[in-house]
Amino acid sequence: MRTVQQGDRVRVHYVKRWQDGSVAGSREPVELTVGTDHPRLPGLGAELVGLVPGQAATLTVPAEQAHGLSDPARVRRWSRERFPAGARLRPGKLVRVTNGQGRHRLVRVLEVNGKVVVVDANHPRAGQRLNLEVQFVAFCEPDAASPDLGPGRAVAFDVDAASLASLREALPGWEIVAVHGTSAASLARGAPGGVADLLIVGARANATETLGLCRLLAGRTAPAAGAPEESDEAHGPPAGAPLLVLVAPEQQTLVGAALEAGARSCLFLPIHPKEVASMLAHVRAGSRPGRHTLGLDRAEETDPWQEDGGEA
Repeated sequence: MRTVQQGDRVRVHYVKRWQDGSVAGSREPVELTVGTDHPRLPGLGAELVGLVPGQAATLTVPAEQAHGLSDPARVRRWSRERFPAGARLRPGKLVRVTNGQGRHRLVRVLEVNGKVVVVDANHPRAGQRLNLEVQFVAFCEPDAASPDLGPGRAVAFDVDAASLASLREALPGWEIVAVHGTSAASLARGAPGGVADLLIVGARANATETLGLCRLLAGRTAPAAGAPEESDEAHGPPAGAPLLVLVAPEQQTLVGAALEAGARSCLFLPIHPKEVASMLAHVRAGSRPGRHTLGLDRAEETDPWQEDGGEA
């Protein structure tokens, strides 16, 4: 019987139990790519590998790998004008806000003092351990041939040799340009590598450098309304090129921050060619990439904390 392998696209059901006793589960099967982080299932990683349909993986995810620890620096004072004029703000209420890149997120109101609103921008589950049970339901497609992604061009920033080999295997016929030693500051002066259909960033030991590079690349690939998607050798990739971040297993806590910084998906090292091809095929088709990813369809990007199952 076929078992789950790294890079397989599968459907799963899940039950999540948090440290405070609350529970959430899926009503409909959720699609994900094995080995790719998913926004609803943090810390899952490759735990499904080796399972057959009907089997389940159960694991405990520490707060650092679930929704992160609560960061006092994310308690902020915002102007009342940042919120909709008719919004009723009261302590304890979750309010949806939009950042400068047009992405939505939830913040918890702590205080309302005239024209100043104190909010907590930490994830509502920050600081909580998560017990996760994921049942493998089915493969999304039986042993199908690799998707035809056509010719393209990818620019890989600080990607290791083994991952470059996997990228070339996953994207036959593509031009893969490897760039090393790029920083957000140097990129701001002119993008090495030219235009691209896919951007890949290898996570560095310095998380600040990685996130700075992600923000700059993601900002340049987000087109303005009605703007043509033109190539620009001087200013970097064309609008719409998805950003993929490669993360070492010990850097799991970087995944959420990378996605928030604009990454479309994250893959844990070592990557498998099937993972890359599956991720890019689903991005192009407009369906969910892994995020935990991994990276995200538009619904998950706008509300990565939303469950498709009810609270129990």
